[in-house]
Order: sequence, then structure tokens, then C-alpha cells
Amino acid sequence: MLVLIVGLVAYIGYDTWRDYQIRGVQKAYQSGVSDAVKQLLEKSQAAQCKGAVPVTLGDTTVEFVDVKCLQQPAEKEQSAPATTTKK
Repeated sequence: MLVLIVGLVAYIGYDTWRDYQIRGVQKAYQSGVSDAVKQLLEKSQAAQCKGAVPVTLGDTTVEFVDVKCLQQPAEKEQSAPATTTKK
């Protein structure tokens, strides 16, 4: 009976410890994702539509452009009157 109680307490302790570790890893992962997105947003805002924002992971680099920056020239073209010249 004593062995059963000790085994049960050990199992409950182990299970609680593993749950604590898993939650810690999940929090660290979520924190890393949040930090990465925050940095990307800050870089994008700092660029102020003056160019692409490079993002690098290992030896791979990708350049991101804010959609608002792509839409600005289109809006200017639409608002400008069309001019034609006749020969």
C-alpha cells in the first residue's frame, strides 16, 4: 500500500512538472512570435514607404513591402487628369 501511494505521488509530481515545462515552452514560443511581428511592424513603419523591409532567417532573405505603399502610386494616377496630345 505504501509503495502504491509513493508511486502515485511520484507520478502526480512528474506529470505536474511536465505540464509546467510544456507551458513554459509555449509561452516562450508565443513571446518569440510576438517579438518577431513587433520588429517587422516597427521596421515597416520606419521605412515610411521608402523601400522594402528585408527579413532574414539563416541564409534566406525576403523583402516585404506594406500594401499601403503599393497603393499610393495607383491613387495618384487615378486622381491625375489624363493628357493627350494631337499631332
